[in-house]
Amino acid sequence: MRLLIIILFFFINFYSYSQWTENLNITFYENNNILMNGLCGGLNTSQISNVDLNQNNTQDIIVFDRNNGKLYPFINLGITDSVNYKYQPEYRKHFPNINHWILMRDYNCDGLMDIFTYNQASMSVYKNNSINSLSFALEEDVVETLYGSNSLNLFVSDVDIPAIDDIDGDGDLDVLTFNILGGYIEYHKNLSIEMYGHCDSLIFERVDECWGDVYEGFNSYTLYSCNTFLMTEHKAHVGSSLMTLDIDNDNDKELVLGDVAFNNLNLLINGGDQDSASIIIVDSLFPQNNINSEAAIMSSFPAAFYLDINNDNKKDLIVSPNNSNNSENKNSTWAYLNKGLTNMPEFEMPQYNFLQSDMLDFGSESYPVFFDYNTDGLIDIICGNFGYFDQGNYISGLHLLKNTGTVTNPEFTIIENDWNSISTIPLNTILNLPAPGITPTFGDIDNDNEHEMIIGDANGKIHLFESTINNGEYSFNITNPNYFNIDVGNNASPHICDLNNDSLQDLLIGNRDGTIYYCPNRGTLNNPIFDTIISEFGEINVSANSLPNGKSKPFLLKSDNNNDGDFTDTQDSILLFVGSASGNIYKYHVNDPFINNPNDSIPLVTDNFGKIFEGFNSFISAYDINNDNQYEIIIGNKSGGLNIYKEDSSIINNTYYLNEKINIYPNPIKNNFTIKTNTNYDYKIFNINGKILEHKTNNKGTVQVNCSKFRSGVYILIVKTKNYTVTKKIIIQ
Repeated sequence: MRLLIIILFFFINFYSYSQWTENLNITFYENNNILMNGLCGGLNTSQISNVDLNQNNTQDIIVFDRNNGKLYPFINLGITDSVNYKYQPEYRKHFPNINHWILMRDYNCDGLMDIFTYNQASMSVYKNNSINSLSFALEEDVVETLYGSNSLNLFVSDVDIPAIDDIDGDGDLDVLTFNILGGYIEYHKNLSIEMYGHCDSLIFERVDECWGDVYEGFNSYTLYSCNTFLMTEHKAHVGSSLMTLDIDNDNDKELVLGDVAFNNLNLLINGGDQDSASIIIVDSLFPQNNINSEAAIMSSFPAAFYLDINNDNKKDLIVSPNNSNNSENKNSTWAYLNKGLTNMPEFEMPQYNFLQSDMLDFGSESYPVFFDYNTDGLIDIICGNFGYFDQGNYISGLHLLKNTGTVTNPEFTIIENDWNSISTIPLNTILNLPAPGITPTFGDIDNDNEHEMIIGDANGKIHLFESTINNGEYSFNITNPNYFNIDVGNNASPHICDLNNDSLQDLLIGNRDGTIYYCPNRGTLNNPIFDTIISEFGEINVSANSLPNGKSKPFLLKSDNNNDGDFTDTQDSILLFVGSASGNIYKYHVNDPFINNPNDSIPLVTDNFGKIFEGFNSFISAYDINNDNQYEIIIGNKSGGLNIYKEDSSIINNTYYLNEKINIYPNPIKNNFTIKTNTNYDYKIFNINGKILEHKTNNKGTVQVNCSKFRSGVYILIVKTKNYTVTKKIIIQ
């Protein structure tokens, strides 16, 4: 029986200042279909806008996950009447830091989408200056407006999403936003046309403090309310989303409103005109406008976005929760295609997992580790999660991603979403209920040549699972809940490692406070004992001042830099990586390999390893998954997705790539096409639904691909070399 080797004996240059880049070349499968954007990072609370990322005159999309604090750029493959997007993270660097919300709008009528985003109880505007490549420059740090004779910040709450649209039909962009107390909607008119005759200025005046003559209460609306100020009912504002559209083609704007206090979208029908809005009807079942659609009802705080996603020149409707907690996190991005007109829409039944269907998404938070569960020599991925939100509860478990590739070319297939039925085990022994926040680690703690599994949970406890092996496959059964009565408060994140170099497996445990608990193994090789807890190990604390907690998640790497088989020499290194609530990855150098003084401070190398940010609540593991003597790192995040990074040697020496050229011709295709390159490559052809139709490996040189067996239509070709992947739309006639 072959065992998973945890100790890595070759030198990996984690001290270098080289660039780390996302490795998108690894293929993931679910239900026999390829996940086009598998390593995207998951989505929970989506905000979506159109923008031309690659300057090809096709509208791509940018997604901001409010809950995760991360931007996701997607290139539109440009297929008419089809929804096909490719995740392209390299465009993220062109965007500024986004807080709370982002809306892409063309404020200066140059055909380029500019950025509106929250800043200082107002908003900032970044002008799109793209010519040959994407570029933004700060235009207004804080947008101001005239309140009577005083020019003040145009108020937008950090929990709101305003409506930015041409409300009065004069060609420039106006703003609708709730006032500081909530309840009433303010109309801030853009005076650019009036003052200068063109639309390239951001000069606002509040011209209406009760737009639409409507008051929003607690899941209710009072029409014709401007003359009766509802002081006694006026609420503390807790979050609303506003979006405008013309629902009935009468040239005035209706309002689509979501609120944290209710779970449905409301359509407020405007019975007035462009200059004087008057809400006369509230449709609480929007967009259920015919038998082929349904109301956008979510757990809480739905937010709506109006944009063309299928290249038919008609805007479609996207709805997603914008609440940080207690809302959908698996099927949380609903896409309603518009079969009517932009100004008289007719929405179909939604796709409940727009973009999410093509990515790894394990609900809320993801905790990946590497483990060869079937002892076949190919490293697999086991991923825990905080849970899927289901009717007020979080259901947590382990997800098994089997390596179905090769030693040098790993591919992963989702085999189980509740491996070992962890979601049904009452780890919360007090309430006799399953526990959320399932965080796994593996190691041979009793020297029986088999690995045990220790799971941490959100309640701060850890649990021991013993293994059995049948036909080479591991399975686990709980043997010791509340293992050694260890309690780290909340969000226990354990990691098995021999920290003090005594051949006994120790425990490092992260927690909500952002510190590390160290439990040295004080037993024997065959009888581990964890009866000592050293809290605040190494004086490590990854909590950020701006956040309520730290959520530390440790991972230890040992480097035998002189290749003598142990880690006792001064030139050897022990590196400790710690994920955090902020999303930053901390790297520490444990310079005493014996850890004689665990209460001493451990030197911090960097609090932003690799300048990697994949969202809040980062979780890191590392392994050489393709056996090239270099680690890959896998990162989980708050949105429940996964990202894999590799050290980018092309940053140091990119001449290697100059000799790699891939030519694909002709296109469109009648009977066959040619792939021509001077390096080894694999290729795959799949339809627009993600089903693989042909897969050929170990090709080199010129290859003719016979397409006579395919029906006419649009297909996707992926050509994959050792260093990069080319994705191309092909048309078979």
